[in-house]
Amino acid sequence: VTVNFSSQTKNSSVLFGSGGAGNALGLNTTYYFRVAARNNNGLQTGYISLGSTGTLSAQPLSSAYGSVDISSITAVWLANGNPQGTLYQAQVSTDSFATLNFSSRTYNTSVLFGTGGAGSPLTANTTHYFRVQAFNNMGAATDYTSLPSTSTLAAQPLASDYGAISVNSITAVWTGNGNPSITVYEAQVSTDNFSTVNLSSLTYNSSVLFGAGGEGASLTTNSTHYFRVRAINHNSLLTAFTPL
Repeated sequence: VTVNFSSQTKNSSVLFGSGGAGNALGLNTTYYFRVAARNNNGLQTGYISLGSTGTLSAQPLSSAYGSVDISSITAVWLANGNPQGTLYQAQVSTDSFATLNFSSRTYNTSVLFGTGGAGSPLTANTTHYFRVQAFNNMGAATDYTSLPSTSTLAAQPLASDYGAISVNSITAVWTGNGNPSITVYEAQVSTDNFSTVNLSSLTYNSSVLFGAGGEGASLTTNSTHYFRVRAINHNSLLTAFTPL
């Protein structure tokens, strides 16, 4: 419909764009080509179509990840000059791409992986790795760009019955609510319903013995004790406390 660039040459090829004829060509843009010949008197033949092809897409640029939840993370990247309508493929892995968990193709510059988005729900308190590549209109792909890795949030622990009780110790017990075994929990005990905290303990277990033989000094005999626990993810983000 329009002519972007025209070049006269005695060769049988012309470089259009950067380093050649005309301005730099647009990224991931389809271009159509034609050629005609002229004799020594300037008389020209008809044009012959040389077909069409697309310039390559630019490799996407890394950006900070988006929203993070217990079972989902939004991977985000920058287009790096690619026009709207460029197709991207984003992927997620829990072992730095020794294996691939999920892959998603999109015309956007972000993908929500997990609950409400692509793939199955992500595992709580687990480090996830992300990467993305771009395709041009002819299906040619760029190299992958690594995106920042991050961990899903830990799930808030669930209350459970207390464990062993003696005259000077009590075992606080909870359940992980789907958190993996490497999740850190912070359990606390108070004698005034947490106006003050008497003892606090960090553990990978789902129980803590407070008092004699366990954490802190012996508990006071025949006294009411209050317990609560929260989980900490790999990025040190805390859940709310769960009363036990």
